[in-house]
Amino acid sequence: MLKIDKVNPPHFFEDCISKEKPQNWEQFTEIVDRNGIKINRRLRKYILNREQQLFHKKYFCSYCEREIILNNSHIDHIKPKGRPEYKSFEFDYDNFTASCSDNYTCGMFKQSKYASNAIHPVEDNPDNFIGYSADGKIEAKKESTRVVATINLYNLENSILVEARKNVILNLNNYGEQLQDFIDEIQKEFQFPSLVKWFKEVHMASKKITP
Repeated sequence: MLKIDKVNPPHFFEDCISKEKPQNWEQFTEIVDRNGIKINRRLRKYILNREQQLFHKKYFCSYCEREIILNNSHIDHIKPKGRPEYKSFEFDYDNFTASCSDNYTCGMFKQSKYASNAIHPVEDNPDNFIGYSADGKIEAKKESTRVVATINLYNLENSILVEARKNVILNLNNYGEQLQDFIDEIQKEFQFPSLVKWFKEVHMASKKITP
């Protein structure tokens, strides 16, 4: 999970909410600007560019950390808009993040579920809680119940993600002694930036880890 540093909401979003006064998110997603572009799409692009862009215009899902683009992502409400207790967050910009659109994980998997003890990508720093094992599984650095709640909420231990993370670790190990010298360039080749950061910090090139 990425640490998301929120920026100020864009003026076009605030103007839209003020002038159009959508009653719900579904209405908002149908509003277009003067050029016929949906405000929702512009907002998603704004979030990706300013909050989830790493390594020269590569965008990453805030939850699973795989690379995404504008057309295969969506705006996820961290506190789900479908729950009455979070209705007040429906148009709260700080409650938005860009998620991948795969049904088996992340925002699409979560839907209207929520766990109040799950790690929050804006309010928490996930790096303080989440580590990894050599076989690509998530391990808790601390507060394991919160880590488990996060895994379950977003299905972050599904076999596709675990295998992909495992392959990143294997590929990093293949660099051997060169890894320490070139890690800043090497990390741009991979998905899962927090995993690469963990590998860099905890496992030096001379300290190979194997599944």
